[in-house]
Amino acid sequence: MLPLLELASDGNEWTMRDAREALAGRLKLTPEDRLVLLPSGRQALFNNRVAWAKGYLVYAGLMSSEKRGRFQITARGRDILKQKPTAINIKFLEQFPEFLSSGLPGIGARHQGRLRALPRYQARRLRKQ
Repeated sequence: MLPLLELASDGNEWTMRDAREALAGRLKLTPEDRLVLLPSGRQALFNNRVAWAKGYLVYAGLMSSEKRGRFQITARGRDILKQKPTAINIKFLEQFPEFLSSGLPGIGARHQGRLRALPRYQARRLRKQ
């Protein structure tokens, strides 16, 4: 997620297409790398991961997305980058109340007593952690 937030640090509004192209270049992905599909065979793995990263960063308030397929960094996102994190992952994003209350399955469930709202198999898995 960090490379996507760093990309948005220029303050411009990015499209998902432009972001994928820029990230693929920064990460030195080959065309073959970008063609790897999810097990469902319906979507490129790279495109899927970029979309999830954008969604998570928006839920945490580090980026905003006022229009479909477009995003830009927020003041909170700029503040986080000033701290020079080495990585941004789900555990990192759980420090933000907006992310915890996002309603994403399993996110923040341990922190908010939401285990009862999850399907049983997920709740059991979280209790074991």
